[in-house]
Amino acid sequence: STQGSEVALRTVLRQVLASPQTLFRTELGAVDPRTGEARLTSHEVADFLAFTLTDEPPDATLRAAADDGSLLD
Repeated sequence: STQGSEVALRTVLRQVLASPQTLFRTELGAVDPRTGEARLTSHEVADFLAFTLTDEPPDATLRAAADDGSLLD
């Protein structure tokens, strides 16, 4: 029924929009299994820098530095 479809769609949208992954940006890093320490990946560092400094996603230059690993040097 149409009403059932609308209810289902509303439920799904509510869950997606209320999800922490939708509401918050996180940098979790990769965990070193030997030490248990987390270290941010180069793309997470790029995201962190860009959003902290400009409140926008990384630009092409910052993404390129993340891609080639030079951002972590």
